[in-house]
Amino acid sequence: MAWRFETRDGKATKVPVNPKTGGNSMANNSSTWGTYTQAFQRASSAALAGVGLQINGAGMIGVDIDYKPHDTMPEAVRAFLEAMPATYTELSPSGRGVRAFAFGTLPKGCRHKVVIADGVELEVYDSGRFLTVTGNAINPAPLADLTTFMASLEVIKPLEKPRANITPRASMRATRSS
Repeated sequence: MAWRFETRDGKATKVPVNPKTGGNSMANNSSTWGTYTQAFQRASSAALAGVGLQINGAGMIGVDIDYKPHDTMPEAVRAFLEAMPATYTELSPSGRGVRAFAFGTLPKGCRHKVVIADGVELEVYDSGRFLTVTGNAINPAPLADLTTFMASLEVIKPLEKPRANITPRASMRATRSS
């Protein structure tokens, strides 16, 4: 898909564009997606912001790390990238974030959005997400399989739901007086 910036509620947002029609694309409707070539041609001819990928449950993982409050890449981001197996990684459109693309799946029920340090947010997806692509590579490596790495990340593991404290109430049964 291609994409464009729109302002919503005073904030810039990235809107996916159907590369075949120029209308809005939808994450849950593959008929509004297209090929990279179609997206590149649409983005170029319509003066759009760029192209992106639909992460759709077909064995691809998208990693998005934002550090917008920081002017340079924080140590927490560097440490995460060093721990992650080498896979294609690039700067985000803002220049204050990193995207990585890989093969694999995420653990069932994992948390998709977590804070990993002050002002640093990690998002991971293997379906239902559109991610922009800049081509501004930090690591132009081939796509790796990150299934095992993602399963090892404590920070995205599901939170256990605490059991509710159930206090016995007075009998709810109506008593009949005779």
